[in-house]
Amino acid sequence: DPLAVACARIAEQGVVVVAANGNDGRNGLFTAGSPAVGRGVISVGSIDNWNVTGPVATINTSLGSKAIYLSVSDPETRPFDFPLDVPLVAPLDSSGSSLGCANYTVSLDGKVALVKRGTCSFSQKAQAAYEAGAVALIVYNNVEGVTSPATDAEVSIPVAMVYMADGQFALDGLAAGNGVVTISAMKNTFGTFPSDTGGQMSDFSSFGPSPELDINPVISAPGGNIWSTYPLNQGRYASLSGTSMATPYISGAAALLKQARPDLCVKEIQRLLLTSAKPLNDRDTGKMIHPYWSGSGLVDVYGAIKARASISPPVLSLNNTHYGVVEGLSENHESVRWSAQSINIKNADGNRGMTVAMGDMVADSLSMYAANGTLTLAPRKWPAGGNLTAVACNTLPRAVYPTFKHVPAGESVDIKVYIVAPVGLSESDRWFYGGFLNFTLRWEGESESFDYVVPYAGYNGDYRKLDVLSSSAQSGLPALANSDEGTLVDQSQLVVSRNNTALLLYSIDVPTRVISATMVDAKNKTIGYLGYGYQEYNIRNLPLSEPSISGAMIADTVYKDKEGTVEVDVPPGRYRVHLKALRPFGDVRNPRDYQTWDSALFSVE
Repeated sequence: DPLAVACARIAEQGVVVVAANGNDGRNGLFTAGSPAVGRGVISVGSIDNWNVTGPVATINTSLGSKAIYLSVSDPETRPFDFPLDVPLVAPLDSSGSSLGCANYTVSLDGKVALVKRGTCSFSQKAQAAYEAGAVALIVYNNVEGVTSPATDAEVSIPVAMVYMADGQFALDGLAAGNGVVTISAMKNTFGTFPSDTGGQMSDFSSFGPSPELDINPVISAPGGNIWSTYPLNQGRYASLSGTSMATPYISGAAALLKQARPDLCVKEIQRLLLTSAKPLNDRDTGKMIHPYWSGSGLVDVYGAIKARASISPPVLSLNNTHYGVVEGLSENHESVRWSAQSINIKNADGNRGMTVAMGDMVADSLSMYAANGTLTLAPRKWPAGGNLTAVACNTLPRAVYPTFKHVPAGESVDIKVYIVAPVGLSESDRWFYGGFLNFTLRWEGESESFDYVVPYAGYNGDYRKLDVLSSSAQSGLPALANSDEGTLVDQSQLVVSRNNTALLLYSIDVPTRVISATMVDAKNKTIGYLGYGYQEYNIRNLPLSEPSISGAMIADTVYKDKEGTVEVDVPPGRYRVHLKALRPFGDVRNPRDYQTWDSALFSVE
């Protein structure tokens, strides 16, 4: 990507470049954006704030009262402003559901409706409540945390989201005593509340890896629910979320580090920030959060400033592993995927020797695919939870290293580390494994020790053979479609003419450097490129974003050049579409490095 390349070159010239990793985490792996994927760029993931500040409401029940946080949709045009108590009810819709996706058969006149998140959009829930007479809608979450309840401009009543526990508090009040529950709130009244997702990765924070299997992000910082200044005409302050909120945090950390230690170069600043970070624990699996989501972990600028050792490289991206039986690495003489890495540790203290004690922590393994082989949005994790003590050791990655090393004052040593992929996980499940190497450093004559990390991550298989295009069995793509309606057509019956064009539709699961779509005749002779038939540096299609699929135009003309500037007519006859996508690390000149698909023959008139 040109922007990523440009930022990489800027970093090479001695400028610290910090970039947001992106906010497409709900689309799963390979969602890191540009220029964050540039080499040498400090890419940043987002961690939820431990507190959340924003509009406050009070729920009154026979069991007591509770102040709660409101995440309000469009607070300026539709503020949640009820200075006097208003009845709060939790009606069932006409389908008998608490989700509020269908119309109501009871009147909600003058009341605030409380519904559960899920199934339909916030706008649909709001419209159903409005039509029943509700004056506002509260949606309680079905998982930890809250999000901003995005609604259409046509929605005319205030809409807010609350924590799952706060919704349950109201439901308990409705079920107890006289069942009367009220709510009140005043515009521009704010409070600060503990966040039940504080210290965890923000669910919107994009996942790596980069298309070259580099770890992205490389570090994380608070970016979820940040109380920030805001335009005066929009309320002056707001609780905002995004990796763009976390990125200035890292920029400031780099500035503090440079101020404290002005002789540091760009690479040294990056090394110290990354190796002094604190990895995060996954509450679900008991393992560490994968480096493809968190990088090295939560930034610790004080630890970076005080560091008296330099560890290089600060991350290990295992994009070229070996396969075979290796003495000391293979168990029961079985073949394993392994990588040998060298870690250099420099003792910057010129007066005291240093002892290095090594360890490691295993992270979740992640897959883009469910157990049945279908593409998933939220990455599948291993271990899958439950009884973690029963997890077989061979389903986890393994690191082999010397336990202790001594580094004389002012000198450095190289430590050889072997990382073995989890042989117990099936390669057909396409897992990405990872973990952290730990370095506990103690200087002679001192009792205090200091901890540093180097994250590692790789693919449990031959990444070069990974399919790029979505499986037709799962998605029905690639396929040919009517250009007017986008409906799939019987390829053998398709007739393309000046007045009847068609579309090639396909979906990309894995980023690819080149996608090429050409028209070939019945003898497989290439006639030319389809319209938009040659694309470089393609990200994967994101199911929750637009466009969620890719395509090219099929007409009675094609292009002789990749740029689509030389258009030629296609003689009448029978033709097919030939689609090819370059596999990871493939050579654009080698036909065997492409995944291909061919349509059935169709007619051009």
